[in-house]
Amino acid sequence: MKPRPSIAFAAAIAVTILPSAGMQLEIDAGSLARDHSIVTFDPGDAMVGADVMKTADGGILPLFKTHSGKAGFIAPPMAAGTKLLLTPEGNPGMPERVVDLRRDGKRQDFVFKGKVIAGYQDEARTKPRPDLDPRFLRGGYLHPLFTPSGKAVTDDYAMNHLHHHGIWMAWTKAIVDGRETDFWNMGQGKGRVDFSRYEETRNHRDQASIISHQKYTDLTSGSPVDVLDEKWTVSVYRPAASYNVIDLEAEQVTLDGKTLELPIYHYGGLGIRGREEWNGKDKAAFSPRKIWPTARRPMASPPAGSA
Repeated sequence: MKPRPSIAFAAAIAVTILPSAGMQLEIDAGSLARDHSIVTFDPGDAMVGADVMKTADGGILPLFKTHSGKAGFIAPPMAAGTKLLLTPEGNPGMPERVVDLRRDGKRQDFVFKGKVIAGYQDEARTKPRPDLDPRFLRGGYLHPLFTPSGKAVTDDYAMNHLHHHGIWMAWTKAIVDGRETDFWNMGQGKGRVDFSRYEETRNHRDQASIISHQKYTDLTSGSPVDVLDEKWTVSVYRPAASYNVIDLEAEQVTLDGKTLELPIYHYGGLGIRGREEWNGKDKAAFSPRKIWPTARRPMASPPAGSA
């Protein structure tokens, strides 16, 4: 059976800093087989000047730095129950970047060897259809997302759900200062979510990342009121052979003096919109809590999906 191309999100792996004359790291696969795991750790002074992690057999793992100041690398495949000992070294001859950021109109693309892995739509794009109600236009979401073979696995402004956008966030049932609003169904004109600003963009050899901010605006009081600041940290890593790896962290903070309540509702918060042709039986999942959700459908060979 051929592997299924897909988009995956990074999983955790145990890291131990070992006491020695020089710094060494031990990573433990634990009970799971590991493939292309993203490893991050607090570097400390011993990592100053280090560009790579070197394995006992001479393998080289390029280092990158996260927005929070941690060091990181992509681990090689590891069988369950195995450990790997690594030593930091300088290697100034390493190429500067493999994963890069490239501007495409109103979108920031993550690019690997000239191919787009994912796009972050910051400003609202031009209307995809002339009859689209302008209230649906927004930015601040991930689209498109591609498999390594170049198949897009997300949709934008879907014909049957105009408020769906690749990977996006919004709240459906919300109360602002006692008023009921809706940031999810933007066509109702009660609330909306828009790109606000970039805090930072950066790229290293094996990783590129952005920090963006989106603003949630309530429209039920007669004049727009910004209620919530949403901070996204999006990191895209050097792809594996059959899947891309994207890490999304989101943090939401109410703005000074604003009160936001989120009553229980059967969906909302985070949405992932798949390709248009994936509509059909068992086409949606709302309420169940899942550790690892996945969406995949047959397409032109090879099959593709997201997880």
